[in-house]
Amino acid sequence: MPAIIQHAIDLAGITKASIMLELAKKGFANMEDYTRLLTTGERVIDMSNCSRDQLAAVQEIVVKDFKDRGGENVREVRRIKLKLYGKLGALVEMGREIGMFVEKKRSRSGAGAPARP
Repeated sequence: MPAIIQHAIDLAGITKASIMLELAKKGFANMEDYTRLLTTGERVIDMSNCSRDQLAAVQEIVVKDFKDRGGENVREVRRIKLKLYGKLGALVEMGREIGMFVEKKRSRSGAGAPARP
């Protein structure tokens, strides 16, 4: 690794542990942590109690305000879209790092390749 890259890594304090922690924030995020259940049974976005770690898993928030012209009554509507980072990629990366997945290497001759029916 070039010295300049190693210096930047050292300055930023990047370690395997810090990377695993960031992956865990994404991999173990649960949409229930960002919402609350109303007495009507409807689930609404409520991030008021989210921690900094939970917010690290949020990829996108889109807020759209518009008027609903359903009949005579016009009402203001706010639609919120909350998108979390993908769990699968983060979980697979963590699994690889801790040795849960062993990738089989295949030779060019095809040895080790699965048999064809």
